[in-house]
Amino acid sequence: MAKQGVSALAIFLVLIGVARIARGQIDYLQAEWPILRLWLDAAAQARLQLGPDLYDMLTTADAVLPRDAAILLVTPGLDPRHAEYTAFHRALGHSSGL
Repeated sequence: MAKQGVSALAIFLVLIGVARIARGQIDYLQAEWPILRLWLDAAAQARLQLGPDLYDMLTTADAVLPRDAAILLVTPGLDPRHAEYTAFHRALGHSSGL
């Protein structure tokens, strides 16, 4: 009888863990839905991820500059540890064709 109680408790705890993981995945998918719905439109997805200003700047530079051009990205220095760091690495990925 005690073994059945321990087994039932173990199953119950596993189910709680599974439910918490599932809820986390559902919350993640809800947050990412705006990007996921653009799966077939790579340009719209990149514009949403990069933001319209950075995306427009990068696509214009991509269209105008030669492939072997050296590029210097200058930022205002207001948020170098987050926004500008992210913009730099996204620009780097965009220019390399990732």
